[in-house]
Amino acid sequence: MTQKKSLSTTDPLILIGIFITAKFLLHLFTNTIYGFHRDELLYMALGDHLMWGFQEVPPSIAIFAKLSGLIFSDTLAGYRFFPAVTGAATVGLALLSVRMLGGKQLAILITGITLLLSPTFLRMNTLFQPVTFDVFYWTLILWLVLRVINSSAKPSGWIWLGLAFGLGMLNKYSIPFIAIPVALGLILTPNRSLLKTRWPWISIGIALLVWLPNLIWQIKNQFPVFDHMAELRSNQLVHVSALDFVAGQVLLNLFVGLLFIPGLIWLIRSKEFRILAWIYGFSLLLFVLLSGKSYYLAGIYPVILAAGGVWFESWLASGKKWKVSLFGLLCLLNLPLVPYGLPLLPIDTMKSYSAYMAENAGLTPPLIWEDDTVHDLPQDYADMFGWEEQVRSITTVYYNLPDSIRNVTVIMTSNYGQAGALAHFGKLYNLPYPVSLASSFYFFGPGNLPGKYILAVGYEKEDIEQFFAEMELKRIHTSSVARETRVEIWLCKDPKATLQDAWPGFRDDR
Repeated sequence: MTQKKSLSTTDPLILIGIFITAKFLLHLFTNTIYGFHRDELLYMALGDHLMWGFQEVPPSIAIFAKLSGLIFSDTLAGYRFFPAVTGAATVGLALLSVRMLGGKQLAILITGITLLLSPTFLRMNTLFQPVTFDVFYWTLILWLVLRVINSSAKPSGWIWLGLAFGLGMLNKYSIPFIAIPVALGLILTPNRSLLKTRWPWISIGIALLVWLPNLIWQIKNQFPVFDHMAELRSNQLVHVSALDFVAGQVLLNLFVGLLFIPGLIWLIRSKEFRILAWIYGFSLLLFVLLSGKSYYLAGIYPVILAAGGVWFESWLASGKKWKVSLFGLLCLLNLPLVPYGLPLLPIDTMKSYSAYMAENAGLTPPLIWEDDTVHDLPQDYADMFGWEEQVRSITTVYYNLPDSIRNVTVIMTSNYGQAGALAHFGKLYNLPYPVSLASSFYFFGPGNLPGKYILAVGYEKEDIEQFFAEMELKRIHTSSVARETRVEIWLCKDPKATLQDAWPGFRDDR
């Protein structure tokens, strides 16, 4: 009779493969319950205008958008396929890091379950946004740092590290917040001897070479990324204090903190792997000084949680039941938080659930939006509703116009969510491609029509009446669920200048 294998005899790679598969399938079967997110619609539009850079992001997300559209025919599930893949790959790298740190099967099991139940990573790996790829690149970079440390004689680790940094910079401009701490961590630990070889400098050269096309684009376009950062600081980061950021790290991990905090302490005490603690400390400090959002640091946690898994494994080695029960409690405490990470519940049920958790468990932080006020849904969830309905309202107004007017009418939006929704859903209703001054839509230009007639979507009258001789309110679109609860649609006539003449001067006014 064949004897069943126990956990201690299970191949670690098989166990890692199980978690990778579970993570992928978890998202594959849940990522179409809610609709497209505002940001997703923007990134999908970027895929229609491939360039080496955009105002808010480097080109990588646009390339993935283009691929997703071509392979999966512009479907919601298709655009969220690659986030599911990167989420699964991130789990795989974190669990491989467990092995690098000396952990065995139990440490892999503990870390894997923690990552599967973390609301932070569930949310990030659901949406088609640069952050899901950013977390992957940060995790890859830290795993490669461990490889370099463990096999310092092999130069291949440095080559892959340079490639990871370069590709990461083509995805999101947060990579310096991990690159600088990695350099400082090497300098402040015995690993500084690795810097005496030529390979770190070759690695830097590879990273710069990969990133170079985007850097050239930024230079040619007068660094629009700085405009985006200034807008973030004035509209969103102004609400973020150093205390908020540090508190946000607790909220990011919450009950996973039972693994994260021991993991960080274990790294601090470890001579061999203390570099990871230094990297975490410097990354945290940089984001605190620059008033970053709490989730900007999320990419560092998979490997820190891996260290926590290694510590937990050694702590549980005594086999005392109460210790095992504590790990079970860790899992149970995270289960009520899963609906905040995965959009599982019908939206009305999610509203009721959020209200109940806020009142009885004090869980109001997930309901705080960028305006620093509490709402009845997480902001990301509200941003996943109402877009096609809004486009249908615009369609009604557009097709009710006389043919002579409609054929020369431009649809112009006040924000990138509206523009992205029109770019995507407008295809279904045979609407013209929108124009907008918002975000990267500015770089797509004003189109060919002079703008004698403009359907202005989402503007307040006082914001645009100075530019037109006549304005008529055609419709007010409302929604009880979407983030945009009230959207005015104006027909504007006889502009004081054509769009083509006015467009170059708009950049300074945005």
